[in-house]
Amino acid sequence: MSTYPFNSKQVPIFVEAQATGPIGILDLKLLLDTAATMSSIKLASLVYLGFDLSQPLRQVQMATGSAIGLAPVFALTRLSALGQHRFIFPVIGHTPPVPDVDGLLGLDFLRDQILTVDFRLGQITLS
Repeated sequence: MSTYPFNSKQVPIFVEAQATGPIGILDLKLLLDTAATMSSIKLASLVYLGFDLSQPLRQVQMATGSAIGLAPVFALTRLSALGQHRFIFPVIGHTPPVPDVDGLLGLDFLRDQILTVDFRLGQITLS
């Protein structure tokens, strides 16, 4: 089990991640979002990784703070964050409204794990 630091005085919580796609690897800055059912990656990052945005695996209904609509789903070759790796991992293609963020790390990545967020020490563990 590894421990990862975060700035406990900063809201929201950011997590460093790495995504692998058909033609590339990209370091990402994701928001930890336990209200998000699925993880998401911004569309520009998916293009960089080699995905054709006109050919998603499927579309899913997605609700944001301001709208409900359809969003494309793409399968990353790998998504790594908090010392964990997920392979052939589906993510929603969506650009979050927060500047300088590459997407959201959602419940689908965290399932069947123990997530500990220690605000006093500014540490996250996922085991």
